[in-house]
Amino acid sequence: METLKVLLKDGSRLEGIYKGKYDPDDQIVEIKKKTGLLTREPERFEINPDHIYQFKKRRKRNVEFWVIINRRTRKSEPIGNLNDPPEVDQEERNKLDFLVDKAFWKAMIEKARISTFTALIMMFAGYGIIRFLEWMIFYIMQPR
Repeated sequence: METLKVLLKDGSRLEGIYKGKYDPDDQIVEIKKKTGLLTREPERFEINPDHIYQFKKRRKRNVEFWVIINRRTRKSEPIGNLNDPPEVDQEERNKLDFLVDKAFWKAMIEKARISTFTALIMMFAGYGIIRFLEWMIFYIMQPR
């Protein structure tokens, strides 16, 4: 995962600059957009590798990578694209936000039943805790 600076625009209006995680295999960048006081939701956008620009910082030797993204199409744009803004594609938005999430699909694949041995160990542990509590209550309530 690489870090990109994402310049997000909605039509002809700039929304802001975000730091995003870029996955070069899927060509998708993920930013965390603030939705509430303490909550952030991930948003994903398709990136064309030709639309990623490098900028060298002054007085430093490191390089920043920038990309311009159109919020309505959920895709990257080259510099200088002044076409009419397209409408929001809800199907594309849902596909990028939910169906691409690797953690979601990993959890779905790994979802399995508990093995018999693990279930027996948990039952015996619970039985042991109950017996210990009964013993403690009996010991406290016993007259001296």
